[in-house]
Amino acid sequence: MSDQPKLPTLNQWFLSLEEGRQAVLREDKWMLAENAYQAGIEAARAACIAPAEPACWISKTGSVSGTAHKGWTPVYTHPANLAELQAENEKLQVEVERLRQFEAAYMEWSDKTEWVQQSAEVNELGKHRADVMRERIERLREEVERLSNALEVEKRSLQCEVNRRNQYAMESNELDRQLDETIAECDALKADAERYRWLRDNGETERGIMVLSVTGWAQPATAWALTFQDPDVLDACIDDEMARHGDKP
Repeated sequence: MSDQPKLPTLNQWFLSLEEGRQAVLREDKWMLAENAYQAGIEAARAACIAPAEPACWISKTGSVSGTAHKGWTPVYTHPANLAELQAENEKLQVEVERLRQFEAAYMEWSDKTEWVQQSAEVNELGKHRADVMRERIERLREEVERLSNALEVEKRSLQCEVNRRNQYAMESNELDRQLDETIAECDALKADAERYRWLRDNGETERGIMVLSVTGWAQPATAWALTFQDPDVLDACIDDEMARHGDKP
């Protein structure tokens, strides 16, 4: 019987698959999931088309042995538990597919953490991009709240300044009004003083007597403050007389 190529046993493939699965579960060697997947494929192929396990070995003289000997020819038969091995292989393929989900999750995690490594701050290294973005958003919210509070304080301060300015404006307007009244009063007092001095100096003169006579005021000037006389008329006549002659105080 011709020699058959010696293939790895199914147990070897299954051990390789289990090693990859355990590595994935430990989360320390994610890439072994790919090796486990390939092992599952090879195990499936081996279960379907692999030659039988050597049932015995025959020497050139025709002797038969259940153990391998150098120079003896192995005799292959299909294993009796082939159906059981195929069923176990199907289970392993399901496990491989499950492990591939872990691999996909790892690759996604790797992609997002790689972005963090390239653009993150020192305290963000090793974190998932979603966690980094969430932390940054939270910091931005805190900063917005702080700035909003500061802006509110500034708005209140500005409103106080506006209120004070309005109050100062009202007080200034009142002071301007009082100043105008005071100036007008001073001008009136000055005019009265000029009229008094004119009347004092000219009350007994012809001009003074004429003014008093025209206005209905009695003379002499010392008795000019009589009742029922209009002082505005007297003021007007004195002003007119002073203007015509250019009298000055």
